[in-house]
Amino acid sequence: EASVSFIWVDAKSPETTAYPYDLRYFVKANVSYSPGKSWTIEGILSARDGVLYLPVESAEFQDGLAVYQPTYAMKSLRRPAYYSLGLSLSKIFVVSDGLAVIAFASLNNLTDHPNVRNYSYAPDYSSKVPNLFSQRTGYVGVVLNF
Repeated sequence: EASVSFIWVDAKSPETTAYPYDLRYFVKANVSYSPGKSWTIEGILSARDGVLYLPVESAEFQDGLAVYQPTYAMKSLRRPAYYSLGLSLSKIFVVSDGLAVIAFASLNNLTDHPNVRNYSYAPDYSSKVPNLFSQRTGYVGVVLNF
């Protein structure tokens, strides 16, 4: 079983030229395979355009507040594109007529792609570093169905 969805979002906001939800593409794909009645293997892909943001062009020191005040660019830029590939495995164990246990294991962002959430700036705005979404993440668990 497989499914693919493609979304294009032409979002605008009168308050800003960098509306973050203006995406040229957003793709979600899912492939699922059941090698037996109680096993399921699934692959999940998410890929989307980087969100828009207004970069800092310069900063001016404000004596009265003792801080730097940033000046933002008039033209927006895009953060790097988001990409994540996941893999999951599950098995159903029927314990009795009224009880089933579903065991699962998942690995998200299998390729450990560094997806940028936003940026943090130095106090004087002279440099920035990316803040990332979760990188490779794995988890296991069980679900009781009764």
